[in-house]
Amino acid sequence: MGLDLLVKNPADRLPTVTAVMIPGGVDDEKVRNQLLDEFNIEIAGGFGAVKGKIWRVGLMGYCSQKANVLLFLAAFEKVLLDQGASRAERRGRRSGDSKLQSSGDGNRCQQIGNWKIEI
Repeated sequence: MGLDLLVKNPADRLPTVTAVMIPGGVDDEKVRNQLLDEFNIEIAGGFGAVKGKIWRVGLMGYCSQKANVLLFLAAFEKVLLDQGASRAERRGRRSGDSKLQSSGDGNRCQQIGNWKIEI
C-alpha cells in the first residue's frame, strides 16, 4: 500500500497489533471516523509521543480471518483516497489480493493470524 510501519524490524513487531504510520496530509481522526461510520471498522490512534502519527490496527481472532483482512484493506483504501492520500496509499485491496499469502517473509510483511500481508 505504500505505508510505513512504526516498527521497522519484523522481529520486533507484535503479532496482535500493527502500528502504521499516518501519511502526510491525512487526518488521523477523519480516517478513523470514516472507517467506523461507513464500514463499522474501528482502528485506534496513537497516544503519547505517537498521537496523530500512527494508527494501531488490531490483528486478533475474527479480525485476522482472510475475508476480514481484505475487507479492511478495501475499506482502508477507499477512506485514504477520500481523505486525500497519494496514489501510493491507494492500492490496498489490490495489494492485499496479490500479497496475502500463507508463508514467506519480507521486511514490510505483517503476520495476520495464519496469513502474512505486505503493507
